[in-house]
Amino acid sequence: MNFYYLKYKSNINVASIWVSGGSDKDSKHKKGINQILSSLLIRGCEGYDNFKLSDYIHSYGADLNSETLEDGILINIKSINMYFKNVYPFLRLIIEKPNLSKDQFKICILNTTNQIKKAKENPFNKAFDNWRKLVYKNHPYAYDSNGYIENINNINYEDILDEYNNFKKRKKILLSNYYYKNMENVDSFFSNKLFCKNLISEKKSSNFYERGFKAHYKDINQVIFLIGDKTCSSNHNDFLNLKILESYLAFGMSSKLFRIFRERNGLTYDVGVFNPLRKTLSPFVIYLSSSSNNFLETFHHLLNLWDQITSNLLSKDEIDLAKIKLNAAISLSSQTTEEIINRKVQLIGLNMDPKLDEKLIKRISKINSKEILETAQKYLLKLSLSICGKERYCNQIKKIWHDKY
Repeated sequence: MNFYYLKYKSNINVASIWVSGGSDKDSKHKKGINQILSSLLIRGCEGYDNFKLSDYIHSYGADLNSETLEDGILINIKSINMYFKNVYPFLRLIIEKPNLSKDQFKICILNTTNQIKKAKENPFNKAFDNWRKLVYKNHPYAYDSNGYIENINNINYEDILDEYNNFKKRKKILLSNYYYKNMENVDSFFSNKLFCKNLISEKKSSNFYERGFKAHYKDINQVIFLIGDKTCSSNHNDFLNLKILESYLAFGMSSKLFRIFRERNGLTYDVGVFNPLRKTLSPFVIYLSSSSNNFLETFHHLLNLWDQITSNLLSKDEIDLAKIKLNAAISLSSQTTEEIINRKVQLIGLNMDPKLDEKLIKRISKINSKEILETAQKYLLKLSLSICGKERYCNQIKKIWHDKY
């Protein structure tokens, strides 16, 4: 494990570990195994069963959490400064000497199964799952990090022990604003590192007819739409252009999506853009839900908007406002010690510059409308649409989609 220190004054100390490889390490028939493993890791370590560990951590008002993402596993602990030295050693213990109790494994299986069942109650999750499979096909990003019940049922205790043996070999980064000897300073360490802005060659097809479609029929009084495609890694030059486009479309009540679908026409319950940090091929997808009375009008507006952002330049006022909002959003996402530590350890773990956000802010003013349009045309002409709703509504959308494309 590599240890790094971030000089950051706060009343709270945080230490976060990024483990390279998350749900992308799940085997084909055991999707969700790394989610179960990460949950199990924080339920006991050498000398402490789950009750003793929980009591000890909470007696100091500390929090211990884990999260399994597509590219890695994030585990962190935090407390006020005066108690941190008492709880900090457990972060390393749960990584290197976990209990991996069989009884706790059964509880983790049950908890994960319940989470999956609960997620199924929201039709958006099914539509998003279908969209991922359309866009990513056999790529690890095509699957839910929590896994699927049919896969969870295939996972036994011996599988978890085998996965932990693999887990031990993975690259691990620990970042904290709590200093002790032998830790390297993030600023000094990375000032001598050369970070490649283009990790992969990402070529996009300009074939308008290569567009995917998937409908999930469900007896609900709304229609859910997800439309978009995979794009580039968050380390790519084009990433900032896509974030400005996201800001234009989805940030705040002045955003294009809000003005079209909520303010002017009152067509949607929920609307936004999903464009998260990813090691490679980050998704860029507009999501929205409309009532069954308005779904056709909503869909026509959605297609018209997509044509606009892939064929027209943003005006000076539009791009200036989008830049201001993106600048503010980046700053707002780093307000707490935990947010800062978690973000930077993830960037380091993905071999990205931990000062990426600061550098993006400096670059924002240099981006022009032509660059944003070129990026949109590069990544967003080959679309995939996933919808969820009553069969007769979905079939009407399907006909429009196939007639147009």
